[in-house]
Amino acid sequence: MRTQVTKRPGSTAIDPSQGLRRGDFSAIVFAGLSGGLVYVDAWLERRPPERTVSDAIEMAMRYTPAGVAIEANAFQFLLAPEFDRQCRENRIAPLPLHLVTQHTPKEVRIRGLGAYLAREKLRFLEGQGCRRLVQQLRDFPLSEYDDGPDALELALRMLHLAAAKEREDPG
Repeated sequence: MRTQVTKRPGSTAIDPSQGLRRGDFSAIVFAGLSGGLVYVDAWLERRPPERTVSDAIEMAMRYTPAGVAIEANAFQFLLAPEFDRQCRENRIAPLPLHLVTQHTPKEVRIRGLGAYLAREKLRFLEGQGCRRLVQQLRDFPLSEYDDGPDALELALRMLHLAAAKEREDPG
């Protein structure tokens, strides 16, 4: 059973498998702020796009993040209508989706996680997905897979934006 950490501020990011490399994972990562620490839940699996969407909706329903970010550089923007379809089908309010076009190289973005790791600001929840994410972080940049770290970086970036917006407009 997964543990609920916080309701807000929090963000979820999705790095769907592009299928470009055999065996890519799709990563769904939640980052939530609590007591000056960032709690991370991650679901990294090999799954088709439709299931990635349904799993991301499940995570969003669990944590009610301020935003759900999807990288929109390749085909991923095509998932937005699938999110809307599945939410409608399940009688769920549309998720606060944010399509993010990445301009900074992935390796540079992921290296930015080093500051969080060095200051021990991340707390990873128990589970296979978080274990896989931590292993990908340890193996970076030499690993074949970086889906989890990429989604974590985007979730943290969205978390900062949500927290800044909340400070500007606390009501």
